[in-house]
Amino acid sequence: MLIDDDSIDNFVNRKMILHYKFAETVEEFQSPIKALEHLRMLDSSAEKRELLPHVILLDMNMPVMNGAEFLQQYEFLSSHLKDWCKLVVLSGAINVGEAYGTERNKHIVDIMQKPLIKMNLDYLENILSKNVSRSLFSLAR
Repeated sequence: MLIDDDSIDNFVNRKMILHYKFAETVEEFQSPIKALEHLRMLDSSAEKRELLPHVILLDMNMPVMNGAEFLQQYEFLSSHLKDWCKLVVLSGAINVGEAYGTERNKHIVDIMQKPLIKMNLDYLENILSKNVSRSLFSLAR
């Protein structure tokens, strides 16, 4: 799942994800509010839970509701959802962790610069396949 108000960033990131076969499908949301509504809907029944995204790529700098505000609302979602979905922050900022306090959020597995590149996707696939709960926020930043 991509959550970014910039349609061009979503387009580029979706193309990279699909081209390098990081995922078979990509859901895009330009509104974090709509993304939260969608996650709540999927989590509301056992039949729909199988459709929950395994990875959520979240932009931090968005109008109306920014990434930090999304993370605050994310805390109110079910523990099942938070255990299943792995959050990755995408940002153009150099020190996004410091700027938004994301380095203290236990649900974030990594912070990466936009746009996604193959090296980032390979790295992310590696840490997710090893079920690493949190990386060291490395790679292309």
